[in-house]
Amino acid sequence: MNNNFDVSVIIPTKDRTVSLKRTLLSIYSQTLLPKEIIIVESNEVKLTKNEIPKPPNGLSIIIERTQPSVCKQRNIGIKKSTGKYILLCDDDIEISKNYIFELANYLNKHIEVDIVSGIILEKNKDDQWTYHQNRISSLKLFFKFLFRLSVWSPVSKQMYPQWYLKSIVNYYIKLDNNISKAGWPVVSNFENEIITTRIYGLGISMIRSEKLEKTLFDPAFIHDGIGDNYDLALRINKSKKIHVLKSVEAKHYKEAINRMPNTNSFFYRCEALNYILHKPEHDFSSKNRSAFFWSMIGNTIYFLGSGNLQMTKVSVKVLKNIIQNRYGLF
Repeated sequence: MNNNFDVSVIIPTKDRTVSLKRTLLSIYSQTLLPKEIIIVESNEVKLTKNEIPKPPNGLSIIIERTQPSVCKQRNIGIKKSTGKYILLCDDDIEISKNYIFELANYLNKHIEVDIVSGIILEKNKDDQWTYHQNRISSLKLFFKFLFRLSVWSPVSKQMYPQWYLKSIVNYYIKLDNNISKAGWPVVSNFENEIITTRIYGLGISMIRSEKLEKTLFDPAFIHDGIGDNYDLALRINKSKKIHVLKSVEAKHYKEAINRMPNTNSFFYRCEALNYILHKPEHDFSSKNRSAFFWSMIGNTIYFLGSGNLQMTKVSVKVLKNIIQNRYGLF
């Protein structure tokens, strides 16, 4: 049908022209086009319209230039946008043809929902596109439960029928795609066609503009925006959940350009969570912060036991930072 709809697409980007082109072409091919695409770039060399594919007639392309900062770039796009809905879009995403229509239609029909996403696919170690980790071992499930770590794989009574795991499985069923006591996201129920979860990647999510304009991204997340989606989701939704539609898909290519090494991203992810746990606008307590410290002990044990000395050092560094900030030691 290719009729424009009241949707603004915001894409922050830095030196990923090839990946950006793939993202734009997937937007151009939508059954329902947005009214505008706002690209906020921080390239080494200024991005021009000549370097991107020509858009279909009626689709406005706006390019803004600023200093590198994913949060600030998104905020510039949000302030510039005019759409009823805003589609936050990373520059290494490719969406299915009905993506924008399905998300916009869902928000139209469900006025109680503020954030909706399609299912995000990433390649696993077997080079297959999937939206969650494979079933984890019983021992690993117990370990994650013990230290209140993140779980991003299915947990059900059918998958873990052992009697000694009954209480743990019941814990995850009751938690129901929420946040562990330590603050780590837990998504363990993928069964329904519409998944509801407190935390989900907002790299290709649609949000009501009036909500987003009142709740901009926190520019404190300066390290590639790590932690910004978690923080924003909690500030917009409070105790509500993000709705994820399995009927539409987005492929996340995890572009290598400008991507941090795993050790760095893990460190900043932990630091970001620690920062979020201390933010007064969130409902976290000293018990949550203590549980986070306990979870970092668990991470340290896991990395040391698996022989990953680099990640062990990073985990120890986070623990030292927590102790230093709390007690002034080291």
